[in-house]
Amino acid sequence: MHAVPIVPRLAAAALGLGLLLATWRWHIPLMLWDHLDLVPIYRAWQDGALAQSDFWRFHGGHLHSAAYALLLVTTALSGGQPWLDCLVSLALLFAYAALVLAIARDSLAATAPRTWWLVVGFALYPGHLANLQWGWQVAVFLCLLGVAVAIRALSAGSLNGRRQAIALAGAAIAYMSFATAIALIPAALTVIALRGELSWRQRLAHAAPWLVAAAAVALQYRLAGPTGSAGAAPGVALHYLLNFLGAGIARFATDLAPLAGAAGLVSGLVAMVRTRDRRASLPWCGLFVFGLVAAALAAAGRAGDYGADQAFSSR
Repeated sequence: MHAVPIVPRLAAAALGLGLLLATWRWHIPLMLWDHLDLVPIYRAWQDGALAQSDFWRFHGGHLHSAAYALLLVTTALSGGQPWLDCLVSLALLFAYAALVLAIARDSLAATAPRTWWLVVGFALYPGHLANLQWGWQVAVFLCLLGVAVAIRALSAGSLNGRRQAIALAGAAIAYMSFATAIALIPAALTVIALRGELSWRQRLAHAAPWLVAAAAVALQYRLAGPTGSAGAAPGVALHYLLNFLGAGIARFATDLAPLAGAAGLVSGLVAMVRTRDRRASLPWCGLFVFGLVAAALAAAGRAGDYGADQAFSSR
């Protein structure tokens, strides 16, 4: 077991402290937009009628039930003040970052030191502040953590029933927080398919629950009715996808975002094909596929109505 080098650990601690101070200093001290939709759910919870509220219903194409459950508790504890929601979001981000650093520790033992700076920046990117400021976004960070848990469980050690159960639980929590988690299904199938130490029969057995989950999600959306936007022209959809991929590092340089997205897409595909240590690359392949499919899903749901620039929304 390799340890994370001391300098990246100090950098991660500094970034974490900076995000904590910035979140506390600049958090929005009142409920906004989606956050206000929690109010009738909270009242129903207090009245013992939670099942009759919107707790289990789609909201803007998302199922937020896991996030609602967490927000109901924080709202009760804080008296409706969003500061606690913001701190919970930060705690979820720190847990996600710890998993990313654990993945890097196990797969980048002999890597160049500069790679660690990229990993730390990926795990605790200061751009997360735009979401940390708004307490409702606990849904986003709960989804992010669930995705990391699932990919970590599917790619670490031997794939057994316990790790499969952990991965499915992480996926369920992520899906019931933010619809982006649907992209975890193809990511999980990719990781399982690339586990060369397993026979094809074993891989198919491990893939089966994810295929069932895909069918269940598709059926749920079909029963829920239309939730997407009007179809976008292929060029607009592609522009949206590249903006979405590039926005993480070019949020305020929007003209560069599609170029950054294209560069990331090409370099990721090349790395997946050329990697020599397939086992060590599994979690990164999973995260790559997740990001790509998430971008495609967002483009399908938003590009037609809002155009390519909507990809720069902080969420």
